[in-house]
Amino acid sequence: MEVRNNLRFYSFVRGCETRMDHLDLYAALGLDPKRHLPDEGKLPQYVGNVLVWVVPRVKGTNQDAKRVWCKCPQCGRELTAGKLFQHLKYCEAV
Repeated sequence: MEVRNNLRFYSFVRGCETRMDHLDLYAALGLDPKRHLPDEGKLPQYVGNVLVWVVPRVKGTNQDAKRVWCKCPQCGRELTAGKLFQHLKYCEAV
């Protein structure tokens, strides 16, 4: 997978550039897409031009959707990785 800017990559299956879904992002972080996120979290690392990390699990909660965070490469705001694409539309328009 050739990762490009803003959590996008070239999909050979689709034949075009597309944004990463959670399975693609897990694989880019070196995680097994078929398993849960590690309980201890994961240190920040760059996926393309975006700094991404996994926060540790809080026992007794089901928080997987809000454990993968990133930093906007344009303004530096921290947000969940799933919201980056919505944020970039606003961030690029300003």
